[in-house]
Amino acid sequence: MRRLVAVCLLALVSSGCDLAKIYEDATTSTQLGVIQMAASSVDNGIVAPDTVTHDVAFSVTVTTYGNLCLRGADHTEVAYVASDTAVVRPFDDVTSGPCNGDALRVVPHTAAVTFSRVGSAVVRFEGMRNAPDGSLVPVSVERTVIVR
Repeated sequence: MRRLVAVCLLALVSSGCDLAKIYEDATTSTQLGVIQMAASSVDNGIVAPDTVTHDVAFSVTVTTYGNLCLRGADHTEVAYVASDTAVVRPFDDVTSGPCNGDALRVVPHTAAVTFSRVGSAVVRFEGMRNAPDGSLVPVSVERTVIVR
């Protein structure tokens, strides 16, 4: 077995394959994360409490998915579009270029959200969905929280 590994390594080195050059040519960009795979439910990777306290920050988590091109979380954005609605958008660092393998990468994004008004509030998670044809399309899912 060691002989086989040594022969394979020797073949790779002698072929002139420059792995450093391959990865040097790849670029990394920040993209809105994929929160739903084509065959999964968007609800699996979203965690938000049912009840929260007004004027106290609480944590929500949204999971993004990708292959080996997904390098990790860049940042998670929280925007308030109304006093009772927060929008959470996860962004990932994604490499263009060679990504060896189709292994699934899972990246949790956690953000702090605060509501000041007592009553019902909505946390909307916005991201991308991996459609069956391989394209990415926008998707959103909402969680209602009770603010006490």
